[in-house]
Amino acid sequence: MAKYQKNELDKSKRIKQVMDMMGKGMYMHEIVSTLMTQWECSDRSVYKYITIVRKMISKEVNKDVNDLLNKFNTLYSIAVKRGDIKTANQILQNIGKFSVGEKQNIEHSGELNINININESKYSGNTDI
Repeated sequence: MAKYQKNELDKSKRIKQVMDMMGKGMYMHEIVSTLMTQWECSDRSVYKYITIVRKMISKEVNKDVNDLLNKFNTLYSIAVKRGDIKTANQILQNIGKFSVGEKQNIEHSGELNINININESKYSGNTDI
């Protein structure tokens, strides 16, 4: 077996091992210390594989979320076309539960302006506030 093929097999085995440990809910420090001992390597090498696994998981999760959002959008369109506002509203609430994309910091001045327009002809009482 060529050295390249052996290295690729080792890499695949290590990735699978990290995935299994993460899937079992092991704490990061447990994964690192266990694999450092088993692989006889530095923590940096273990973190390299942890990063690879996290990227793989992230890609799959994003793909699944996008597929689910597309299904929700289709269902929303059908509900609106049928005039089923209650179902459309529930679908929008479910879509709103997803936090997709990068988090952004929003700055606010701390100032809040509220404008209230009252049509005085509808009210007979005192409108002074």
